[in-house]
Amino acid sequence: SMGCSVRGFASVAEGERALDSADFDPSLLVIALDAADGSPQELLSRARAEDPRRLTLALVDQTSLEPAVNAIARGAHDFLWRPISESRVAQVLAAAVIRREREAEAEATRVRLARAELRDALPGRSPRWIAALASLERAAESEGSVLLTGEPGTEKDDAALALHRLSARGAGRFAYISEGESLDLATL
Repeated sequence: SMGCSVRGFASVAEGERALDSADFDPSLLVIALDAADGSPQELLSRARAEDPRRLTLALVDQTSLEPAVNAIARGAHDFLWRPISESRVAQVLAAAVIRREREAEAEATRVRLARAELRDALPGRSPRWIAALASLERAAESEGSVLLTGEPGTEKDDAALALHRLSARGAGRFAYISEGESLDLATL
């Protein structure tokens, strides 16, 4: 009645197989924590880790709040008590829409700031330099790996950091390998 398509699974194992299937990509996943088989908590953690934007809810009995709290600690966005109330589902979905809008706004702001920082930190006005900056911005939109090459002193490390900050992963940690040095993880 809320414009959602529902697909149920009889067991945790069946749910895990569905998540592995290429034709099943739920935007909302409700996992009953009292399933008799498998580990619903592990499925919950895995489902959230595979797609943090997926709205993942735990379905719990009203007898105790502890399972709901544990589910949120394992990555659930929220929980639903059994029996499910349509008004509670509507409330959770509305909150998720607002959260996603805020996350999208925050990400857009972060990328705008990264672009401004890039232009300030790596100033240059030549057509070749402007083309290089545009290439960094295009590469940052990709999910693929990028290899930066160039002569010594061409600021490849600054370009790599800029590429990271412009990408969807830019809010996370930056890992780099410098020739002859070991892996260094830093939040820069």
